This record gives sequence, C-alpha cells and structure tokens, in this order.
Amino acid sequence: EDTSLTFDVIERGFGAGVRRIVEGETKVSKLPATMQLRGSEEYDEQAENLRQMFIAMSKDWRIIAVKLCDRLHNMRTLEHMPPHKQRKISRETLEIFAPLARRLGMWAIKSELERWAFRYLLPEEHARVAALVAA
Repeated sequence: EDTSLTFDVIERGFGAGVRRIVEGETKVSKLPATMQLRGSEEYDEQAENLRQMFIAMSKDWRIIAVKLCDRLHNMRTLEHMPPHKQRKISRETLEIFAPLARRLGMWAIKSELERWAFRYLLPEEHARVAALVAA
C-alpha cells in the first residue's frame, strides 16, 4: 500500500504466492478504518467481528502474520505521528491486533504490541513502570 509497485510486478519478481500474501494484507489493512471507536459494548462486538473477519478472510495464515508484523513496525515508529494518531492506533492495536496475535500463539508479537500501546495510551504509568524495572 505504501509503494507504486503493482501486484503484477510483485508476482513477476517473487511469484504468485507472495502476490496473494501482499494482496491479502492490503485488503486486511483497510478493515480497521471501517470501525467506529466508541468504547462501548457495540464497539467490543465490532472488534470481535473484525478479528473474526481477519481470520475468515485469510485463506493463508501468512497474510495475518504479515499484517501483525506490519502493525508491529508501525508501533515501533509511532513516535513520528501526532499524539491523537498515536492514541487511536494504540487503541486499535490493543483491541484488535494484540488479541489476534494471542489467538495465533504469536506471544512475542502480542507482548511487544501491548508494550508499545501502553507507552502511548498511558505514558505516565509507562514511565513509572519503566523506572521501576530499570531500578
């Protein structure tokens, strides 16, 4: 999604399997934008439906793995975004992507996603915990 390469170019360079993964990840990337962040029961249901949709839409688990790695990269570089986007992306990460990683048994990714989200959603608490760990 962040490049001018076409799917045909990707297929010629890397094969049909990689093309399917990239196409699938691109489709999955558009899903969170359809959600409304409300913090309500309705939102919880939407988040669960979205997690289920990720899994159902993906005929290849590697698409979800790529999406989770993409989200992890985004979280690692979130410091370059405005604070309101940091919070929005962090909420999405905690409510959709970290639970998805947990369901797939990707514990290291789940934990790192949660740590980054904690940093942006609760910065004072994060600083306090970081100081305690460092001591």
